[in-house]
Amino acid sequence: NLRAIEGLRWEDVESVVMVDGIALYGVPRTSIAEALIRADRAAKRRDILGRRWQAISADCRAAVEGRETRAVASYVPIALKALDALDAGHTEAAQALAGALLDSMVNSYFGKDRYLYTPDKRGKRTNEAYDEFTAHEYIALAPIWQAWQKFFPDEGLPVPNTFSRNATAHTVSTKQYSRRNAVQSLMIVSGLIYFFDGEARRLEDRE
Repeated sequence: NLRAIEGLRWEDVESVVMVDGIALYGVPRTSIAEALIRADRAAKRRDILGRRWQAISADCRAAVEGRETRAVASYVPIALKALDALDAGHTEAAQALAGALLDSMVNSYFGKDRYLYTPDKRGKRTNEAYDEFTAHEYIALAPIWQAWQKFFPDEGLPVPNTFSRNATAHTVSTKQYSRRNAVQSLMIVSGLIYFFDGEARRLEDRE
């Protein structure tokens, strides 16, 4: 979905996936991906998520449906249920389900090394571990960093406006639960399923 974008610079992709935590791996379609990349600030990117949510949902569904490797078989039906909830207007349910699924996927993929790829409780850890990834891995996995930004309600931190796995799990707020955040979470989940499935298929081809 990025290959047809002319004059694409790595820094522009990085600002979307790592800085803003918006997925670009396999979703959304090229025209929306380009609009997200060309937008000059986060607010404009979130506006695109809000305006184009139906098209993005369709793109996520297309990326998830038909993925059948063992690596993603248990994730696909849950992702589709979350997309069904979004399409039916149940945005809070969609976001809650996507957040739980994302947590399971990240824990399963990284295992005991997950702490290397998510911020620590003190907010001191850097994202330098992502530098070891290939371009494909980076684009697929980088949104995880923002999704796990520090948030603990008992510390008096403000509820984040953008999608937060921690805020989704640990607080109930209209500031966190929104259509834009439901879309953002489902983009991350769908991109990861697309990526995990592709990795599994490549391994199968080598065996």
